[in-house]
Amino acid sequence: MAGRLPASLLLPLHRLPGPCHAATHRRRALKDLVSEALDVFFDVRKVPGLKKKPSTSELVDWLKLLMADNIGEAVLRERDPTKAIPPLAGALVKNEQDVHLLERLAFMSRRGNR
Repeated sequence: MAGRLPASLLLPLHRLPGPCHAATHRRRALKDLVSEALDVFFDVRKVPGLKKKPSTSELVDWLKLLMADNIGEAVLRERDPTKAIPPLAGALVKNEQDVHLLERLAFMSRRGNR
């Protein structure tokens, strides 16, 4: 009996989420991030006038950066016209002219929403 903890101490520990819950949450967050990132990726690929459409390689690089900077899917889902350029877009769009094109489109979008 001397080595056992009272039930009042064990009960709160029993209610803590285990590593299984944390892993499930991380997988769900990653799945949501990838889903939103793919939507943005395909939207950027549809932009008319791009010299070089983003490829799978740019998508993978961009996803790594998003995860490293802890940018969640909610930021990508926002799609606020005043922030038309996705975060860390330089990883998606490597051509300087294409970056300027996206900036001009974002500027025009902001002006149109006034």
